[in-house]
Amino acid sequence: MAESPSPPDPPIGRYSQEVLNALASLSPEHRAVIVMRYLLEYSPGEIARALELPRGTVNSRLRRGLDALESRLGEFDPR
Repeated sequence: MAESPSPPDPPIGRYSQEVLNALASLSPEHRAVIVMRYLLEYSPGEIARALELPRGTVNSRLRRGLDALESRLGEFDPR
């Protein structure tokens, strides 16, 4: 009998505790768009629809959230 493959690791598993702590320190608005974009891999348009926000607001929150992460962690690339 063949073994069934194990489920993939959740995307959050690839981030260090330091990154997770920095994410937790963001405002809920910034954290939501960062998690949706980079952990759940939603497009900015999908995030805008899901959160019922203008796309410009999503882009602004992404930029400000990434800036906040960078100020806490140094140079940061969520990809």
